Amino acid sequence: MEDAPFLFDLVNSPGWLEHIGDRDIKTLQAAKEYLQSRYLEGYQEEGFGFYVLELLSDRVKVGTSGFIKRDFLEEIDVGFALLPEHEGKGYAFEATSAIIDFGKTEFGIDRTVAITSPENARSIRLLKKLGYRFERQVAWPETLEPLMLFGRGIGKP
Repeated sequence: MEDAPFLFDLVNSPGWLEHIGDRDIKTLQAAKEYLQSRYLEGYQEEGFGFYVLELLSDRVKVGTSGFIKRDFLEEIDVGFALLPEHEGKGYAFEATSAIIDFGKTEFGIDRTVAITSPENARSIRLLKKLGYRFERQVAWPETLEPLMLFGRGIGKP
């Protein structure tokens, strides 16, 4: 719960709102509830989730990266997000590379997918740099928003 203020800032950052969507988190209490229902329950149900990214030098929280099992996707989804002041410094690449390796060694995850909006050029570039390849278009279930699905690793494409 001590990460709630950080999460509040992250989910209300311009990049999150534009590319991930408004989660209607307008108070610190709402951030705590979101943390409990979306992050902590994922750890309990799947054994994994999203992890806070901190700078080694001063432990400043800069973003998040990790895994999520979405109901509408067969495979485990990799995701990442950074606070705007920390974008473009290589943190997402470094952290998500480590997360992918961690998933292989700790959970035996050989294949992951990632989804992003077609307009999110930064995420698309990062996914390609991480070795993901575009596979198909999918739709977000609630809004039918078109998303690009990228895949990486061994398994069915």
